Amino acid sequence: MDRHWEHLPGLSSLLQNNPQRLEDMGSMIVDIDVNLMGTLDTDSQQVFVSSTQKVMESLGKVQKEAASRPSSEISDTEKDSDKAKVKKLTQEIFSMHLSVSFSKRRKRSTPAADCATIQSFNGALSFLTASDISAMSNSEFTDCLAEFQTTSWDSSQLEAFAAQLIDSFGSDSSTWTKDNVLDAGVLLDALNSTHILNLTVIDDDALSTLGTYTFTNNAAHIMTSYMTTQNIADVSTISASVLGNTGNLLCGFNSTQMQSLDSNAVDTASSDLSSVSCLESDQLTTLSNKIVEVQGTDWSTKTADQITTLGVLAGGLPASVLEDLGSDQLASISTVAIANMDTTTFSTVFTVDKISSLSSSQANAVTQDQLNSLSADQLSAVTAVATTTTAGGNGASGVVVSIWTLCLLLLAAAMPLAV
Repeated sequence: MDRHWEHLPGLSSLLQNNPQRLEDMGSMIVDIDVNLMGTLDTDSQQVFVSSTQKVMESLGKVQKEAASRPSSEISDTEKDSDKAKVKKLTQEIFSMHLSVSFSKRRKRSTPAADCATIQSFNGALSFLTASDISAMSNSEFTDCLAEFQTTSWDSSQLEAFAAQLIDSFGSDSSTWTKDNVLDAGVLLDALNSTHILNLTVIDDDALSTLGTYTFTNNAAHIMTSYMTTQNIADVSTISASVLGNTGNLLCGFNSTQMQSLDSNAVDTASSDLSSVSCLESDQLTTLSNKIVEVQGTDWSTKTADQITTLGVLAGGLPASVLEDLGSDQLASISTVAIANMDTTTFSTVFTVDKISSLSSSQANAVTQDQLNSLSADQLSAVTAVATTTTAGGNGASGVVVSIWTLCLLLLAAAMPLAV
């Protein structure tokens, strides 16, 4: 049931008399009726604006915790609904920032955000429109590049970012410095392939830094630019140290390039590649098979730590290898690896007996597609493990409920609750 803090006098009183309570609301702040926020008086708007950073810190912690909880506890629909509420709320607060700031300046130009305003949102910036991005001055934009690194941007936002980068650093990307490239970071994904391929400053250090980002559009072009700059003619000659530096840029290699990677280099770099987050199923399988090619097919004597060190790469191991693993080894497979196993491998390897070796987090990491591939007995076993092991998590959930209840009691006196 949606609940809204609809009584404006109560909200105004809270802002003026107890602004700290606004910060204490956590995720409940998303239930403030945003339609009424715009009608707050100037003093109340100023208090809201000045509290933005702490409010966003509090909200961010709660949202991060919620995002990490499995779908069995918080459905994906609920998570998406919360994200939509947060986006709507932050957009309204941003508008309030511009209104208050614009009123103080008394300028006749269109209000534009400065870096200080952007920083107050702690990286939760998905609400920005292409117009908001384009309206920023070049100096405010470049000062704030670090703030734009953690948001997933849509095509219109990326187009605006591309224009800003070109205006700020120049249309000829061959003249960009290494600092320009590193400052742009994930926003390199906004540029076209020509701009990326013309870059001449991506060295090993830059590669390592850029590899921490996920590039949907330009991973392949960044890798090509790096290889051209470093005179690497063929992926088969890439060393283990370089491969370990590629990080998520590894996902830019096509299937032929993946197959051409040196198996010994992949095996040596496996611990560095264990946290790559963008691998497609065929890419993951190729890399994992290269590790098996070096280490052999008998993994029965591998330690739990050795399995853990593989991270996501354990998810691409062939079924014949996974079937030989004992209960301790299976319990050491990361949740990310579990979620990335193809459905046939998962249903083949995880018999009812082996499912009992899974932990709570592993059972809850099983995807819907994987569940759909299981027999009735396997499905019951996964459900039993997930349900049993989340009993330990109920204590934590109970604490969360208690916190919200306490917040509700604290706020009740300031704002009547309309249901």
